[in-house]
Amino acid sequence: MKKCRACGEDKPSSEFLPSNRRRLCRKCTKKYWDAHWARVKLEVAGELSEKACWRCKQTLPIEEFSWKPNRARGRIAQCNSCRDPNGPRRCARCGEIKPKEDFYGKLGGLGSYCKPCNTEYGREQNWRRQYGLTPEEYENLAQAQGNCCAICGTWVEVLWVDHDHSCCPGKETCGKCRRGLVCMACNGGLGMFLDDIEVMKKAIAYLEFYREAVADAHGVLFRVA
Repeated sequence: MKKCRACGEDKPSSEFLPSNRRRLCRKCTKKYWDAHWARVKLEVAGELSEKACWRCKQTLPIEEFSWKPNRARGRIAQCNSCRDPNGPRRCARCGEIKPKEDFYGKLGGLGSYCKPCNTEYGREQNWRRQYGLTPEEYENLAQAQGNCCAICGTWVEVLWVDHDHSCCPGKETCGKCRRGLVCMACNGGLGMFLDDIEVMKKAIAYLEFYREAVADAHGVLFRVA
């Protein structure tokens, strides 16, 4: 049994063509190609003003797409920016046209996302996989904290998701033991102290003792915050 990506139904393998890379059943494959050739006819007749690029996923004016050698087969699926291997290309995430140096290389060419978008996308996938946190939920947490660390109050560009390791000792969480968003330094500090409150209290007492001792040694009035 296979699941068709279009209709979502589980069907026997005989309902799928052997060379069908789109994993569509025969019925959905016919619908796909019927819609494709209907769109090609509109392209040839000049009745389409826009088209979606296969690579960058942007809907662009039809003039951004070159004709195929046989014009009766319509226009090429990629826009001109994405087709040029040496020229600038459009990012599939932000939609901006950037030089090829702003894209990571991959087997067979360049990635679809520019470097900043690729990093942002990786973070979002990490939030979903490890913490069950959507980008919208992350932004709401960050705004509630004033985009600052929940412990030291410092503003940093990237805040890390903190969770209770006594509930989920690994990197991935159940989603219910998430705490706040903290900076890298505070996140590392909590990890080094293993979330042990008693040890952290002893560390505070240790620092207070030696701050007062150093102040007394220099004859300076020192007030512990």
